This record gives sequence, C-alpha cells and structure tokens, in this order.
Amino acid sequence: MNSKVYFQKNIKIHLRFAILLFLILWPLKERSLGHLIKLVFVHASLIQISLALLLTNSFISIAAFFWKKESLTALTKILMHFSVLSWLAAYLGSVWVTKAAWGAIDWQEPRFLISTQLLFLLLPYWGLNLIINYNWLLKFTSWGIGIFAQFMIRLAPVRIHPENPLGESESALMQWGFAAVLFLLSLWFFYTIHSLYRRKLLRMEQDES
Repeated sequence: MNSKVYFQKNIKIHLRFAILLFLILWPLKERSLGHLIKLVFVHASLIQISLALLLTNSFISIAAFFWKKESLTALTKILMHFSVLSWLAAYLGSVWVTKAAWGAIDWQEPRFLISTQLLFLLLPYWGLNLIINYNWLLKFTSWGIGIFAQFMIRLAPVRIHPENPLGESESALMQWGFAAVLFLLSLWFFYTIHSLYRRKLLRMEQDES
C-alpha cells in the first residue's frame, strides 16, 4: 500500500473514531461539573491508557532485550511515543480541569505533584531516546520507567482529588459513559499503534529484500 492510499484510509478511520467519541460525550452532563465532565472523562481515560502503555512497554522491552529482535525494538519505540504523548495530553487536561473545577491548582495535592514529577521524568526519557537512538538504552529505560510509573501513581495518596470519583458515582450514566469513552479511546490507540507497527514491519521486510 503506497503512502497516499495509506494516509487516506487512516484519515477516514480516525474521523470515524472522532465522530463516535463526540457522539458518546455529547449527552454527558454532570450535576456539579456540568459539561466539564466530558474533559474529565477524556483526561481520566488518557491516564489509564498511558499507564497501560508504559506497563506493556516494560514487558515488551524486556522481551526485546533478551530476544534482540528488530520487530520488538520497533514496537518498543512506537509504544514509547504513544505512552509519553498520552501522558502529556492527560497532564494538560488535568491542569485545565483542575483550574476550571476548583479555580486553582493545588501544587501540594499528591496525585498532581506525582503526575508532574512523572511528566518531567518521561520527557527526558523520550528526548534522550530520540536523540541518542541506542536500542539498549531504549530497552533499559522503557523497562525501568514503566514499572516505576505504576508504583508512583498507584501508591500516591490523595488529599483533595477523589480516590475513585467515577467508580463511586451514583449515576449509572456517568459510569457507563466513562466506560464507553475509555473503551473507545483504548480501541483508537490500539488501532493506531497496530497500524503504525504493521507499516514499520513492511518497511523492514522491504529493506531486507
């Protein structure tokens, strides 16, 4: 498949995902947050997706370290990009939601503080691997940072931020709405990563032939 056809096909699929996301978010409105709940859902979903990608990349990087397959290394690189970019998007969304909901950012809030620290850990990890481009460094840092991120976020105490605001909600619509947003965004990320990985493998096969 040439680049033009590939691009046109993916644009159509991404547009469908975007339209589905819009249709899911459109009717959602919470009593206290109002329409801001839409951004809360996207923000919370991106956090879960980023953590899942970081953890997945930890296991993939371990496998790539021992099996030394170029295909695994290529997947590690793709996962690195998406895990960092999704965390960055979730963090920016968190800043916006916090300011809109509470009027200011509480820098002493443990969850927000650790999210900031993790962002400043992920950005150098991303930049370093982009600049140096050593496979062994990518595998080692991907393994370490993925495991570390899980402990940082999962064990972080809360002060103002609710422990599980969506899970504790009495509204079935809110719970199902969040589940639908999380599922759709996860599917969207999976499709994009899978599509890019397949294209990368095809290029690798062409280079070898």
